[in-house]
Amino acid sequence: MPLPIIWLDGRLQPLAEAHISPLDRGFLFGDAIYEVLPVYGGRAYRLDAHLERLNRSLNEIRMPPVMDRAGWLAALGALVHGNGGGDLLLYVQVTRGVEPERNHVPRPGARPTMLAFVSPLPVIPASLIERGAAAMTAADSRWARCDIKA
Repeated sequence: MPLPIIWLDGRLQPLAEAHISPLDRGFLFGDAIYEVLPVYGGRAYRLDAHLERLNRSLNEIRMPPVMDRAGWLAALGALVHGNGGGDLLLYVQVTRGVEPERNHVPRPGARPTMLAFVSPLPVIPASLIERGAAAMTAADSRWARCDIKA
């Protein structure tokens, strides 16, 4: 469950008060990218590698970078420390933003929506680390089902 303070469009705010427009392209079309990274002792693990992947993902959907490293460091640092630091799971999502009408082709000039929140980092029990876990694999048919608009 996310902790009570999130970062949305440039400011920290209570999760309970956050609002995202129903006209956001991330909501309407899944026109967004995301990144998830662990935080240990209040410090993001491999932050630069995660930011490089975030920017590469934005480039692949033809969106320019939304912030430089210093901007992300300030925003994510404020979020982590605003929620008490410690060991966390940090989620970042960037959408193409809100357009005044629903268009299949994005129009230039929309301001991206940038959301980040943290949750407690799941603790792996020592017994699971020592003995391992059973697993099953399954085919991933999502990409073969392009007839489903999802």
